[in-house]
Amino acid sequence: PVATVDDAVLDADNAALTEVAIRERVQTSALEVGRLMGRIEHATFSATVAQKVIAESFMQLREGKKYKDLSITDENGITRRVADFEEACRHLFGQSYRTCLESAQNFESLGGELYEQALQLGLRTKEYRAIRALPPDDMTLVKQAIEAASDREAIAELIGELAERHASKLAEKDKAVAELTESHTAKD
Repeated sequence: PVATVDDAVLDADNAALTEVAIRERVQTSALEVGRLMGRIEHATFSATVAQKVIAESFMQLREGKKYKDLSITDENGITRRVADFEEACRHLFGQSYRTCLESAQNFESLGGELYEQALQLGLRTKEYRAIRALPPDDMTLVKQAIEAASDREAIAELIGELAERHASKLAEKDKAVAELTESHTAKD
């Protein structure tokens, strides 16, 4: 007797093998995505810590003017002392003086722990600038919100509302000063 090929059995076997292959591919893909997510989280955390260290180091170097002792090798191969703090920032931190200064100002306005939390939340430069421009009472509210927050959007919204309120108050004061000046000028 000659064995016969049962097409239905072959189709079922092929379907089962295909399903197994698909599951293996999905599992492998999910594992790879998980690894990538871990790498991204690690890089984000490292960047946060690095920016905090840069801010702290910038402030220490600026205070003691220790950067003046830094020797560098320029593009011509000549070893020399750095010309100024701006050049020291480029060589030591790989960032411009302005970028380092903004980080230091953010650190100083929020304090070390809150600055790190703000970095982890992903606050943007415009949000840090708005925080620094707020009056002390409003800045305290932002600090409390950063402590309790888990997402950047909530903080950004609060900062926007407080900045708008502060700008409105300043506009009212400017208007009042202008009116007083105008009335005073009219009397003279």
